[in-house]
Amino acid sequence: MSKVKIQGNASGTGVLTITAPNTSTDRTITLPDSTGTILDNTSTLDATKLSGAITTSSLVVNGTNADLTLAASGNNISFARNSDNYITASGGSSSNLILDGQNRIVLKHNGTEKLRVTTDGLTFNGDTASANALDDYEEGTWTPSLGGSGNRSGTWSNTIGLYTKIGNIVHLYFGITGSNMYFTSERGYQYITGIPFNAANPTHYNSYSGTWSGDAVDKSAGGHVYLNGSAIYMHSANSNPSTVGVSGIGCHIAYRTNS
Repeated sequence: MSKVKIQGNASGTGVLTITAPNTSTDRTITLPDSTGTILDNTSTLDATKLSGAITTSSLVVNGTNADLTLAASGNNISFARNSDNYITASGGSSSNLILDGQNRIVLKHNGTEKLRVTTDGLTFNGDTASANALDDYEEGTWTPSLGGSGNRSGTWSNTIGLYTKIGNIVHLYFGITGSNMYFTSERGYQYITGIPFNAANPTHYNSYSGTWSGDAVDKSAGGHVYLNGSAIYMHSANSNPSTVGVSGIGCHIAYRTNS
């Protein structure tokens, strides 16, 4: 039979007190071995047997791929402190903080909801309507391709394209560089393809419109563009088209997409 030994410290005056519970039912305390382990990875601590609070300045879970799981069914897990509260993931550039809620994740400020994450996306300020959820945000580049043209003069050579997509609205920018670029007639146009998202034309409307301008105001180079489906048409001004070319052209158009 294993021995139980209680040994005092010769240099200390502390007292170890073991008090039996006020019950007629036997209680068993199993002490850890030299490894210092009270609960191993096969053990379960039944929280229903705990009462009161566990007070500590720091609760640490150490180990490779160690997990700390706080589970509550229909209840709240709260972090309360008089000053700032932090939930951090620190462990170098590879550390992650993951909040995973199967229904929703809600962020509040002083009890008022500011942000909600659901299967529909992000909603703000307590809005729960799926139609109002922000489900996408992107920034990127695209390559405008110059196709057919008419009544166009000069050398139209290099292009650049940028876009920002917020939900189903795309803000599209493109630029063209060259030399002595202008339209020689009010009927002048330039056909452009390669947009990152096809346009979803609104009912009873055929296209979206935008504007373009040259890099020199005194040359009065400018006009409008319209987008239908996947093609952009860049047109000369309706009157007094420029007769002096430019070396740079910029354009912006915003449109709705189903992509």
